[in-house]
Amino acid sequence: MNNCTTKFLSIVLTGRNDNHNGDFNRRAEFAIKHNAALLKAHEVDAEWVWVEWNPLAGAPLFAETIREWVSPLRAYVVPAALHRHFCDNPHVGVVQFFAKNVGIRRAHGEWILSMNADTYLTEEVVRSLARENLRKDVLHLAIRIDFDSRHLVETPSSFPVTGLEQRTIVRTSEIRLPNAYGSAGDFTLMHRDLFMRTQGHYEGIRFSNNHLDTLLGRQVQALGGSFRILGQVFHADHADSWNNFTVEDVFAHHHGADYNSLKIPVPYRNPEDWGLANYPEQPLREDVWEIGIPAGTAIRNELPATLLIPPELKGVAEASRRLAEAIGDLRRRPLRVVIFGLGEQLRQSILKGVLSGIEVLGYIDENRGEDLTLPCRKLSWEELKAIEYDVVLLGSFYWAEELREKALRHVAEERILPTRK
Repeated sequence: MNNCTTKFLSIVLTGRNDNHNGDFNRRAEFAIKHNAALLKAHEVDAEWVWVEWNPLAGAPLFAETIREWVSPLRAYVVPAALHRHFCDNPHVGVVQFFAKNVGIRRAHGEWILSMNADTYLTEEVVRSLARENLRKDVLHLAIRIDFDSRHLVETPSSFPVTGLEQRTIVRTSEIRLPNAYGSAGDFTLMHRDLFMRTQGHYEGIRFSNNHLDTLLGRQVQALGGSFRILGQVFHADHADSWNNFTVEDVFAHHHGADYNSLKIPVPYRNPEDWGLANYPEQPLREDVWEIGIPAGTAIRNELPATLLIPPELKGVAEASRRLAEAIGDLRRRPLRVVIFGLGEQLRQSILKGVLSGIEVLGYIDENRGEDLTLPCRKLSWEELKAIEYDVVLLGSFYWAEELREKALRHVAEERILPTRK
């Protein structure tokens, strides 16, 4: 593996040629062409690093398509044999953040931007890159704005794409520092020294692609780093985005492989060869290498029949089931409900009408402002005393027990749902 620094910026992308969600190839094409044109216009000295994880048998490498859009490009293929060895969920085809680590360890840039292939950079962000207006001890983030995927129907007439801010916006992933990093996986920019010190994304979670960007933010904070928001990026919304899942269908997202990342202590430690740094690289063609298996290394030849999740991380799955059951019970009972702790999945449930038939009077959330998209108003605990209600529904399965303890300061146990197990 070459550790030389020859570029100002390395852009690390991952995926495979499976047209994920039915439109990945189109989403990636428009965004990558846009970003390449924008970086070129601002004369940012950049290279592209593509990691093709677990490519489909018989399908051409997506790297061959990307090399038609950008230059210079280096691509690394992680074969199915290594996927079977490392992946702990038979329903996951790409272990996304593990793949990003493979690219990060092989990046030649002084600065490394790990992002998703369908994320659009903006003038605001690229100007910071062009001016080298960055700090070595900082994790640089961007606010992700999702636009309606119907804008992908027509091919842009030119690149970079103009008018992104005028498209139909469906969501903004807010960043609330120092503990909430928005959709950091779409834009994670650090100096290579800080990436090496943090050891990249945590490789102990191999059954899910959820929350590993947030976990890296906690890692940076634990190591004394700080944060800076450079601006906004845009992203085409798609059906299996985590933010689109409701409480009742959350298990469709990687078949229930969710967990509470706060249960993982930081700073974490990855193996010294994180990112498969010491694994051999065999050239496939110009600027494309396949990651091999080190001599004498025993590997697992089959994916597990079911996902392997440590017992200490299973609490979220149970809590989300119980919240879904409580919502089902409320549909059968004419009760007046106040929500405490508005988790994103419950928010999506409200917006999509999953809670129709349930009388929701309002919500209490100490970390969220007034949400004008919701058909109910924000309340305070003082205001709760002045209204007639029946139950308080704990609205986040990640913080279920913490919310319960806070609610008990104001509400009797028998008026809290889900009931204590």
